[in-house]
Amino acid sequence: MLGKGLEPDKYTFTFVLKACTGALDFHEGVAIHQEIAFKKLEYDEFIGTGLVNMYCKMGDLDSARNMFDKLPKKDIVSWNAMVAGLSQSSKPCEALVLFRSMQLEAVEPDPVSLLNLAPAVSKLEDVDSCKSIHGYAVRRCFSGAVVNSLIDMYSKCYEIKVARWIFDQMLVQDDVSWATMMAGYVHNGYFLEVLHYLIKWNGKILR
Repeated sequence: MLGKGLEPDKYTFTFVLKACTGALDFHEGVAIHQEIAFKKLEYDEFIGTGLVNMYCKMGDLDSARNMFDKLPKKDIVSWNAMVAGLSQSSKPCEALVLFRSMQLEAVEPDPVSLLNLAPAVSKLEDVDSCKSIHGYAVRRCFSGAVVNSLIDMYSKCYEIKVARWIFDQMLVQDDVSWATMMAGYVHNGYFLEVLHYLIKWNGKILR
């Protein structure tokens, strides 16, 4: 494209950042960021979010947070990207703080927000946060992946009875639900229950 004398615009850079992120090509990503800054497109809503996501996925949380804090306008996608980066890192407490800041900024969490926060809650074994997320999910009628995530979080917080209750209340228990429940029992040392669930799961599959 450049060889043909065509000038990249903000849409071009958005796609290129996704490519760098997918390829985990940090050096190319930094070079693209420099070009974006030179063209004064760094704080475009979509490009800025792309940069935050890229740096998070590549483990450079300082650059990601620096970019995030400078964004003049933050939508749910940029908040989710930053929360996910912190949640999956060695800074789970910062993920919880940022999640609360998002709510204080009147940005309403969506199902992706809760899924992104789950690793932080599990690492901290924070039962209170788990209950808060559970309540929010029920009020918003979130289902599917969010419910499976609740089973996993409660299990990691050693509240296996609550995890089992959620599992039993599900209208549809997919393969992920069964696998998550069994993993929860393993995490809590209930190995006979794992075998029991495996037999029940196989019975459902063979029907």
